[in-house]
Amino acid sequence: MKLRNPIPHWRIAFWVLGFPLLADAEPFLAVQNGFKCSQCHVSPTGGGMRNDYGYIYSRHLLPRKVVSDDTFQRELAAGIKTGANVRFESITRFAERSEPSSSGFGMPEGNIYVDLELIRKYFSLYLDQRVAPSVESREAFLFAKAPKINGYLKAGKMLQPYGWRVYDDATFTRLVTQFTYATPRVGVEAGWEPIGPFATVVSLAEFQASALAYLLWNGIPYVNSLRMGVSGYRMHEGPHRVLAWGDSDQVYGFGIFGGIGLGKFALLGELDAKRTPGNGGGMWQQFGLLEIDWMASKGVNLRLGLDWLNPDTQFAFRRNGQSRVVSGFEIFPVQFLQVGAYYHFRQSVPAKVLDNQNELRLQAHAFY
Repeated sequence: MKLRNPIPHWRIAFWVLGFPLLADAEPFLAVQNGFKCSQCHVSPTGGGMRNDYGYIYSRHLLPRKVVSDDTFQRELAAGIKTGANVRFESITRFAERSEPSSSGFGMPEGNIYVDLELIRKYFSLYLDQRVAPSVESREAFLFAKAPKINGYLKAGKMLQPYGWRVYDDATFTRLVTQFTYATPRVGVEAGWEPIGPFATVVSLAEFQASALAYLLWNGIPYVNSLRMGVSGYRMHEGPHRVLAWGDSDQVYGFGIFGGIGLGKFALLGELDAKRTPGNGGGMWQQFGLLEIDWMASKGVNLRLGLDWLNPDTQFAFRRNGQSRVVSGFEIFPVQFLQVGAYYHFRQSVPAKVLDNQNELRLQAHAFY
């Protein structure tokens, strides 16, 4: 069985090397500027509420134009800060054989953040409340910090650390590993970011354990920044949902990730493998992503993303693989606003008609 119109290798290389287009991920800003995730986010592993620097960056440095906003303050009172992310999008899916074209509107994200600093610099309570597309608590944890050693401890409900935390949960590196914005878990997390290039995080949650570590170098000749990291996890997918070492239902995976900043360009990559239980030693899956971003001018970013999945390495990719090429552009016209257009080229085996439908997504994102 062959893929529907498989993408020739030369064409992929041509897209990656020759066209500055766009996907749905956000870590390119960290790679381009040589930042750790904790530079801009309250959570050291990224995602969610922005800290003071992240707020200033998105308010003054990121937008194409800064309009007067003297009246807005995100700090409600001493030690009480707020934030929000709201996305609205229009999705058009194009006809594919028996599946007709369709279009609609949605709100993939609507989150309100509150950071309560109970003891300045040492102890806080963090809340991330989702209000769209459903109403639920996404994150709620106690956050203890050790400033002298740049360490921390979190306890509660939180997003788990693994690889690049890209925004698009449909990316195979997020969807297959189940480390998505829709799958927070209750547990504890410990991290250490000493002064210098090294950082590491270890998490133990319900039916899951994960860890990552990376090195970040800045100031290398001809390079803005260089990041290289590894991550791994072990989880239980059986009916009891209990993490028990040696259990036959255990799933585990590991991967490498990295990024390099070159002037106005940022390149990101991740390669993962996952083993699921089964007869004959189980089944191995391989998947990964590549991304290139070009900040063409202030507030205007162009990006190309490619991610792929081989759901069973016993078979060649051309027999059962899936791939996506996501291209487009995004603009930050003024502070706290992002608008973008993205086209998804989707490839899969002919039997999976829905996975072969191309998509056009128009998106507006308000945040602070």
